[in-house]
Amino acid sequence: LPVPAAAAALVAPASATQKVDLAAALKPAIGGSLAGFLTLFRAVSFSLCYAHADPRLAPYFGLFLQSLLLSTVLSQLTYGLRHSLPWAIACPSSTATPFNSAIAAAAAAGAASGQAAALRCMVGMALGSLGTAGLFWAIRVSTGPRIEALKGSFPQPLILGLF
Repeated sequence: LPVPAAAAALVAPASATQKVDLAAALKPAIGGSLAGFLTLFRAVSFSLCYAHADPRLAPYFGLFLQSLLLSTVLSQLTYGLRHSLPWAIACPSSTATPFNSAIAAAAAAGAASGQAAALRCMVGMALGSLGTAGLFWAIRVSTGPRIEALKGSFPQPLILGLF
């Protein structure tokens, strides 16, 4: 049976729409894949920095990598739920790497074993992160509506990540 012209016209736009939807879905998928690759690459490179802060920390590279990936997942969940830019991508910060490497080296200096050094590094970096987050939370709570003026004095990447 031949297909009526009206039915054929209805089918043609649907297939064209499906192609547009596929193309529209492909861009976020590629963007998400690239962001995931960037996040993984940064976590691996920063973990290597932390693991080589002290010779006893080298066997604990995996611990540092797991902690960075876990913190990235938690940060991304927080960004998605509470951030003014829900599309922001969370990943380890290159700004914090030198400071965290110094914390790792200082924490490992007095440890009796490699395992104790790794544990001290993780606790030191966690306390440093909590302290920084607490500071900015206190600033946000204490300034109230004046926060916009305060935000203008910080560099833009810091603002996107913390407010």
